[in-house]
Amino acid sequence: MKTILFCLIVSFFFSCSDALTTEENMAQGDDKLALKDYTGAVENYSLVIQTSPNRTEAYAQRGFAYCKLKNYDAAIIDLDKALALDPKSYRVFNVRGIYFATLGEPERALRNYNIGIELAPDQAILYYNRGISNSHLSNYEAALADFDASIDLDSTDADSYYRKGEVYYELNAFAMAIGEYNRSLEIDPEHYNSFLGRADSKEEIQEYDEAIEDYNHYIDLRPESPIGYNNRGYTFGALKNYEAAFQDFDKALELVPEYAFAYANKGDLEADLKLYQKAINSYEKSLAIEEDVTTRSSLAVVYELAQDYEAAIENYTQIIAIDSTYGSDFLARGLLYIKTKEKQKACLDFEMALELEEEEALSSFKKYCK
Repeated sequence: MKTILFCLIVSFFFSCSDALTTEENMAQGDDKLALKDYTGAVENYSLVIQTSPNRTEAYAQRGFAYCKLKNYDAAIIDLDKALALDPKSYRVFNVRGIYFATLGEPERALRNYNIGIELAPDQAILYYNRGISNSHLSNYEAALADFDASIDLDSTDADSYYRKGEVYYELNAFAMAIGEYNRSLEIDPEHYNSFLGRADSKEEIQEYDEAIEDYNHYIDLRPESPIGYNNRGYTFGALKNYEAAFQDFDKALELVPEYAFAYANKGDLEADLKLYQKAINSYEKSLAIEEDVTTRSSLAVVYELAQDYEAAIENYTQIIAIDSTYGSDFLARGLLYIKTKEKQKACLDFEMALELEEEEALSSFKKYCK
């Protein structure tokens, strides 16, 4: 898979004069990098650099290992050194792109991939990695073109098809996404991310039974991952198989107790079943882990259904403090103020909702404020 493949920055610029121990250390470093033993890889590449201080790929690959270890200062020092030694190495620009992408700087990553592609337009990995950065920037058309270029150069790469599927999923083109996931799985029948992506796509088009079958495959391959249980639980909920849904949400939370989405999804199901206090508890646990406007809005609705209007108002107030551009939130809070007999506050909210072009606020304003 690509997450492993772009760790394998193939060794190059070997010299007949290099000592055998240098070559052995280089090879061991590459092996450890492939196995994600980044600390061990750093040790081996450091030994290479001691005996061959001008060996470009040792700096590049040690820089990559440092990046994976989140030692970013050491990583960029090595990558700058590698670039100084060989300013025309596409491999160095590829690793620099990965470095900036890891730091959440996709624009700088793109610039490095672009240079790498100019130097080596026949290297699939450069298009693949640039496609990921374009995806993160929501440059979906460019991302698809990059993944197509990667596939043209290497049609056996399951990850490129998977990434195309992810782009189509973001574009809500679920049938096309499924087609790409199918191609990925034809190449690699154990490509677990493709099972997950295909399951999510099938859930979106309400092919729930098939979605669950794919979630099952994903869970078989990644039993330690909470997302498979969470997403399968959501799908069981859509099928009204509540017992199975709750079991899956609980399993996800057993694996990762700080999994906010699992608490939120569990709260949604409890709210649907009118288990309001349980839903409130689940939503509040989710929000204690991570603030999310959608979850807080659900919490406000449940408080209203439970007739705790003051708590509902407080949650809408927090939502508006986060983002005051939605008239629907002012309308909802205004209607709650009516229920608590605070007419003046209600009318102010209706007026604000009207300013934000919330059409449904007009009838409330006419009814309560005229």
